[in-house]
Amino acid sequence: MNPAQQFGQVQASLIERRTDAKRIVDEMYQGVRDKGTSFVGLDGLRQMPQRLRAAVREFRPDPDNFPATFKALKDIEGDLARFSESRVTAVSLDAIESQRKTLGTLIDAAKNNADRKAVTALKREFDNAVDDAWESSLRSGDPAQLEALKSARAARANFAQRFEPEGEAGSLVESLSLGNITPDEAVAKVIGVTQVAPPKAIPYIRAIKMAASNDPAVIQQLQAAHFANLLQDSAGNLLPYGRIAANIQRAERNTGTLIRELYTPDQWAQMRRLADATSRLSVRGPDANVTGGGRGLRGIQQIIQGNAWLGTVARLPGVQWAVNAVQQGTAAAQATRAAKGVVPVAAPSAVIPAASSTQGGNLSSATRNAPR
Repeated sequence: MNPAQQFGQVQASLIERRTDAKRIVDEMYQGVRDKGTSFVGLDGLRQMPQRLRAAVREFRPDPDNFPATFKALKDIEGDLARFSESRVTAVSLDAIESQRKTLGTLIDAAKNNADRKAVTALKREFDNAVDDAWESSLRSGDPAQLEALKSARAARANFAQRFEPEGEAGSLVESLSLGNITPDEAVAKVIGVTQVAPPKAIPYIRAIKMAASNDPAVIQQLQAAHFANLLQDSAGNLLPYGRIAANIQRAERNTGTLIRELYTPDQWAQMRRLADATSRLSVRGPDANVTGGGRGLRGIQQIIQGNAWLGTVARLPGVQWAVNAVQQGTAAAQATRAAKGVVPVAAPSAVIPAASSTQGGNLSSATRNAPR
């Protein structure tokens, strides 16, 4: 797999986490309804139109560029006006939930990203306004129901913090977790289409880690995508040894903050050792001594075997085949030197089992890229 395909694993995890978190929030709110009062006093909702307009003021919504946002505002204002004219004193939670579902539908049908962001902001403020009015209505009612509502509000706030945060990074996480962006588009923002990550990568990575609750498995997938990007060209073929070493060194030099965000000091120390090893193999040939290891391929093998993290990342789909290609390319180079009368160090067996074709590896093309 290329970095984008590797990043698809991150997206799949975020989609699953968002779905589970939303289900929990919905169940908590249903539990509040089941406890008793199912109406919200209209007086508590009278300020909703002003609150909603304030929430989307920065977008300056108009019917041409923000059709979904404009429709949502008009619908809610129209409903509240009709309630007032009919002298309704309370609104059922079922009616409010119906309007909330309509807002969700409008988010999906938004004309453009700006319209989608505006409806999302409107929906967030709609939820806050309803909860404020509901809480006010319950203060003279059942204390247990009021506490249940507060717990549900806290869960919703946590959901918004994880999957609907503010800013560009928040928009990326929201799009990822809703499946509204492809892995190729996401990896271009977070990892980069070249071997150097873009300047805005750090807030993106932080937002993804927060959405995933800093799950080590997701962080490892991010590392693997970044790692694979340092080892491969745009077509997914393994780079020559010298380029691999240069990419690792340049990543440390130009994106140090990103490296510290994504890797522990010990993990990046192993990457430095890998850079040193591939650099020596590039300059001095396949039998060169490798710092911290043996000669040639054996040195690479010992670096990978000697560190649990690097060994694990190297075995992830999208990286495993690249490491195999390094090994096979070096073995081929040694065989060539042996045919010319130069006795090489015996090549050890591969540390990592050969990747299957289903894992996206292209060992033949990768091996051709290795220096001879």
